Amino acid sequence: ASRPDSLQRELASVRKSAARNGKKERLTDLQRVDQTSARLRKQNKDMRLQLESLTQQMDHLKHLKSQADDLGNQLENQEKENSALQRLLSHQAQGVAEQGPTPAQVKEMDRLKSASNDLQRDLRDAQHAAIEH
Repeated sequence: ASRPDSLQRELASVRKSAARNGKKERLTDLQRVDQTSARLRKQNKDMRLQLESLTQQMDHLKHLKSQADDLGNQLENQEKENSALQRLLSHQAQGVAEQGPTPAQVKEMDRLKSASNDLQRDLRDAQHAAIEH
């Protein structure tokens, strides 16, 4: 803050001196310096705003990358879990198949076979009766 203040004081002093001495070319040089200084301050301000904007964008991109990495890890863990569950289910199904049907299942299969045989016999009888008439 002290350096720009001292530059401002120096510029003001040069302006006063130029005005007193009536040196127009010195004033013109000072005006060019003032214009250049103003232009550079504006460029500096614009660049600072761009930098702040880019910093915010970078922070947002870092956050998104972090989320993507987390989701990728979750997906990988879920796939491992699903694979383990599939192997367990397959193993259980194989065990059930090796055990064969339960007594209740055997009884039900016998009942269904008997009912199927009765239906087939009734169908044959109905077909013979239809042919005879």
